Amino acid sequence: MMKLKHAVLLCSLLTLGAIVYAQNSANPAKKSEMTKEALKVLLVTGEGYHDYEAQKTILKEGIESRLKGSEVTVWHHKTPEACKEALSKEGWADPYDVVFYNICHAKETDGSFIKSIVDVHRAGKPGLAMHCSLHSFHWKTAENEKDWLDFLGVTSPNHGAKGAITVTQQENSTGILDGHPESWKTPDGELYNIDAVKDSVTVLAMGDNHGATYAKGKKKGVVQDPQPVIWVNQCGDGKVFGTSLGHHNETVGSDEFLNMIVEGIKWAVKE
Repeated sequence: MMKLKHAVLLCSLLTLGAIVYAQNSANPAKKSEMTKEALKVLLVTGEGYHDYEAQKTILKEGIESRLKGSEVTVWHHKTPEACKEALSKEGWADPYDVVFYNICHAKETDGSFIKSIVDVHRAGKPGLAMHCSLHSFHWKTAENEKDWLDFLGVTSPNHGAKGAITVTQQENSTGILDGHPESWKTPDGELYNIDAVKDSVTVLAMGDNHGATYAKGKKKGVVQDPQPVIWVNQCGDGKVFGTSLGHHNETVGSDEFLNMIVEGIKWAVKE
C-alpha cells in the first residue's frame, strides 16, 4: 500500500513538472521576463551643473534595492574628454543590458561621435535618458541634431525657472506608471520646454510648473504651458525611456522617481 502511494505521488510530481515545462516552452516571452529580473545596468553620468556625485549613489542604490540581483555600474566622467574616450571604445556597451544616461555633455562638436552612440541603440541596445541628457550631444552640431533626436524622441531648447512640478499621467499602456498616483508633485524641479516630439514617441505624463519665474534681476522668466516630462521612444531596434525630471536630489531620491526609473528599465529590456 505504501509503495502504491509513493508511486502515485511520483507520478503526480512528474506530471506537474511536465505541465510547467510545457507552459514555459509555449510562452517564451514570459520566460524571458522572468530571467531578465537580474540586470546589468550601465549608468553614464557626470560633467557640469548638477550634483552627479550624489545622484550616482542615489540612483545606484535605488535601482539595486528595487531590482534584486541587478548590478549598476557607474561611469562618472568629470570632463567631456573622459566621457568621449569611454564612449568611443569599441563594444563599450556590450557587457550591459541597458545604458542609462544622466549627463550634461552640451558642447560636443564631433557629429560622428554622437552618431556612434546613437547607433549602439539603433542596433538594439535599450536606453534611458533623464534631465540634462536632453541638453547633451546636439546643441553644437546642428547637422547631427537628428541623431540624438532619434534616440531621445524629443528635443528641448531650454528650461524654465526652478519650482515644484505637478506630474499628471496621460496614458499607461506600457505599465511603467503602474502604482503611481494619477497626479503627483515633485519636491522641486526645473521644467524643460519640449519643442519637438517624434511620431515614434508615446507621452506618458505631462508636467506643469504653474508659471514659475526667475527671481528679479536673474534670467527673464519663461511662462510655460504643461510639457511632456515622461515618455517612451523607439530608436531603430532599441527601446528608450525618457524623462526631463530629476534636477534636484530630492526629486531623484523620491519613491515616485526611483520606482518610475526601475519600471522604465524593465520596460526597455523586455523583449
